[in-house]
Amino acid sequence: MFVGALLGFVVGIGLGEITPAGFAGATALMAMGAFLAWIPVMWRVRIICVGFCIGCAFGIMRTSLVSPSADVTLDSFVSERIVITGRVVDEPDKRDQATLITVLPTIVRVGDQELNVESGVRVLAKLPRDSEVFYADTVTVRGRLALPKAFETDGGRFFDYPGYLQTRGIGYVLEWAQLVEVNDGGFTARGFLFSAKRWYVEGLGAALPEPYASLAGGITVGDKRSVGEDLSEVFRATGLSHIIVLSGYNITVVVTALLSALASLSIRNRSVVGVLVILAFIMMTGASASGVRAGIMASVVLLAGILHRRYAASRALLCATTVMLVWNPLLLLHDPGFQLSIVATVGVIWGTPLAEKLLRWTTVRWGMREILASTIAAQVVVLPLLLYQNGLFSVLSFPANALVLPFVPVAMAASFVAGIVAAVSAPLGIIVGLPAYLLLLYMVHIAETLASFSFATVTFPSFSIAVLFCVYSVMAGAFLWHEKNRTEC
Repeated sequence: MFVGALLGFVVGIGLGEITPAGFAGATALMAMGAFLAWIPVMWRVRIICVGFCIGCAFGIMRTSLVSPSADVTLDSFVSERIVITGRVVDEPDKRDQATLITVLPTIVRVGDQELNVESGVRVLAKLPRDSEVFYADTVTVRGRLALPKAFETDGGRFFDYPGYLQTRGIGYVLEWAQLVEVNDGGFTARGFLFSAKRWYVEGLGAALPEPYASLAGGITVGDKRSVGEDLSEVFRATGLSHIIVLSGYNITVVVTALLSALASLSIRNRSVVGVLVILAFIMMTGASASGVRAGIMASVVLLAGILHRRYAASRALLCATTVMLVWNPLLLLHDPGFQLSIVATVGVIWGTPLAEKLLRWTTVRWGMREILASTIAAQVVVLPLLLYQNGLFSVLSFPANALVLPFVPVAMAASFVAGIVAAVSAPLGIIVGLPAYLLLLYMVHIAETLASFSFATVTFPSFSIAVLFCVYSVMAGAFLWHEKNRTEC
């Protein structure tokens, strides 16, 4: 019933998004669950079905409670130049040509008119790149208010940009805004974490040249500084985009290192300290969907140690997915990063044992067989979703990941040491940062070499979500068949 209810909740979130089911549909599902409870079939099937119906009903009800990202006051000023005063509620995102800040507006001024805003809807303001704004600052910005619009990607797909912003509570954009005034927001716990991150990233900038400093910041603490459009395109072409930012794989490396460092503590103390450090790290790195998912699953591992229970990765993933959707139901259909993170983790959990059987000829030293197996599993399972999202198929994705991923943990450790040392002493940081530089240089060289081949990428035409569903249904059937045969053997 537990598994059925969680699966039903996820399905209910999707149904609530694409159908006008509402509370009437949820009530009907509750009634169906009560009816199924009395059907004389196998008790296990009956319990799963009842749990699924109940979970689905709650998923629909949760979706119906989502507040729209709109405000009556702001709606009346769309396409006009306005002045907004509010608080910066997320870490500023520095891009190549601009700095993006998320503002929770409290006051709007248009001419001599001044109005209060209390809806809680956020505004994404695009400022000049050299703007010095930090988390929790109170800012006054001037620009033209607009509604976000969907746009066409290079692969011919349309990206639901309004839906993506809505997952972050953003309903409006302030295009090419001017920073009028900035007031320090004072001390906050999250602001302190962002300050520590900024101190560390500045150390990386002193120890490493660009774009390696930005790459090191991305793989260690999820720093949002751009590595440049050319290098970003190289990583996309070779299927290595996930290492530019702090992906679930990078979070797993950090958690593994953390657990090793805390091995001397008792189970209870290790779990408490571990959860607190994971929470602080996820907050500091921006709380991306992949990071939150990995953090929740790592916390479940620690909780299992306290309770002396066996850790089941598939159930932990389902719990993490449910918790995230309870918090924000819009993630399911509107956040590509959330979708890719969940699907890739499913591939690692269910596909790695199958891939390891096919790689018996490879060595188990340095964990090479496990790395290759998990890479193959994740790449294969994620591929249909990637093709649906952007249509770009990286032919050399597997060799690129196989050559780069084994060095990511070492590069992360070397970059971390270099950033800390350089933040204290820049000359010493340059010397200490040499191993990190060589490792990052190797990763970039592999990506650039493979991307230089004319056949590195193939663009697929768009296809319907029904095709995607059919492909994943076949994959699910294959995984279940393999699991059944493995259990029987």
